[in-house]
Amino acid sequence: MDDVHGLFDGWETQLEAYASLSLEVLHLAKLAVHEWVANIKQHADFQGRSPEVGLYVSPTDDRLRCIIEDNSEGFDLEGYLKDHPKITVVLPDRGMGLLMLRSCTEELRYEKLNGGKQKLEFYIPANNDPHVDIPFS
Repeated sequence: MDDVHGLFDGWETQLEAYASLSLEVLHLAKLAVHEWVANIKQHADFQGRSPEVGLYVSPTDDRLRCIIEDNSEGFDLEGYLKDHPKITVVLPDRGMGLLMLRSCTEELRYEKLNGGKQKLEFYIPANNDPHVDIPFS
């Protein structure tokens, strides 16, 4: 996780390379990538293989495109988000990461690639107002 944070911290100091993007877009991308990689670290099944995770980030007009590939067995992200469309527990300890990921992103796709890898792809738009409805009482 420190390596992931270090990448984004470095990009924030070189923001001129991403001139069409705001610092907020980079922060949202960092948060989304953090949540996904943390989920891989905590929950992914690698069937005894050494974990491999690749991160690809590129600016496209006013959005940031992110691709995260790993060699885990994967899971049914679409089914999870369909079964858990919102948070119903007051201040939950768990279960907010994937909903937050969905709220920060556009065109969220998760698929199995040839060769047994999993691929998560999404865009962070410049004009996004992420919102996760969390009950506080």
